[in-house]
Amino acid sequence: MPSNNQLDIHQLNGGLNPSEAGEKWFVIHNKPRWEKKFADYCYKREFNYYLPLQKSIKHYDNRQVVFTKPLFPGYTFVKCTQNDKSLLLRSGSIVRFIKVPDERELLTDLNNIYNTLSLDIPVEPHAYVKEGYTVKVTNGPYVGIEGIVLDASDPSEVIVGIHLIQQAICIQVSPTEIELVSRTKPEI
Repeated sequence: MPSNNQLDIHQLNGGLNPSEAGEKWFVIHNKPRWEKKFADYCYKREFNYYLPLQKSIKHYDNRQVVFTKPLFPGYTFVKCTQNDKSLLLRSGSIVRFIKVPDERELLTDLNNIYNTLSLDIPVEPHAYVKEGYTVKVTNGPYVGIEGIVLDASDPSEVIVGIHLIQQAICIQVSPTEIELVSRTKPEI
């Protein structure tokens, strides 16, 4: 029977810091609609995890309800040891562990997403892109965030993504608030 109980979920437990001895960051591919239950499971067992959440509003006849939902459905990010993986599997919410080939890149991407969401400014999901103009925001609320601009003639939309899972969001900036880092060429 469905429950209307809302879990009070912390997006981040621990920090988005590099792994220490014996630990590794993993991307957890969760069963559909199990991300928040898995985050609660991790929180109660004091695992370091990150579940990016976004606010959503549902309008009913005479009221509106504000709730949070996963920004990237199906994915949670966890730092654990190899032995901890069996304990995480007991949660019943994991489809698979995705190995992280470049932890530094993943943590940069996660920090960009975390810093963007912490501003509490609405963001929109966006198709993941690999090519464009890599820019860094130098002024305004998003200072320090890196992303990709597709159209150099209108650089007001910056796409901030997580390369490993090929998911992204779009933020709105003024063209005067960004600087070019590099040009990403299409792969042939």
